[in-house]
Order: sequence, then C-alpha cells, then structure tokens
Amino acid sequence: DRFHEPPAYGAMCDLLWSDPAEDYGNESESLTLVATRRLSVPAKTSTATNLSSASLFLPNGTRGCSYFYTYAAINEFLVRN
Repeated sequence: DRFHEPPAYGAMCDLLWSDPAEDYGNESESLTLVATRRLSVPAKTSTATNLSSASLFLPNGTRGCSYFYTYAAINEFLVRN
C-alpha cells in the first residue's frame, strides 16, 4: 500500500524533510574554508576531518524532525561522492 505517512525518523524522513540552515552559504568563514580545503582530497581516501557532524547538521526544530544542513555539509557530500 503506497498511501501511508512517511516514517517519523530515518533516511526517508531526512530525505523528505531536511532543510538548508538559515544562514546557508553565509556560515562562519572557518567552516567554509575547511570544506574548500577538502576539495583537493581524493574522494576515496579516508582522512580525519576537522568538521564535526554538529557543524554540518543541526536539529530541525521547525519541523520537529530531521535536520538543517550547512554549506559545509553539501561540500563534504560532493567531495565524497
């Protein structure tokens, strides 16, 4: 049955309900610089990163589920994929 509510948590919830952070693209310069430096790192290498998941994703209190993502999170995703 395809007519049912999406789950309240998990990957499908995050895909549907995550939003860009309010200051998307205008975050503190340090986060943007770290993400930019990582652009030169090959996608398949496993290097330690200075970015914590707390600086990439923030709880989405507006929706009550999922996360806000930052510019640095998008850069991190694009570098890895």
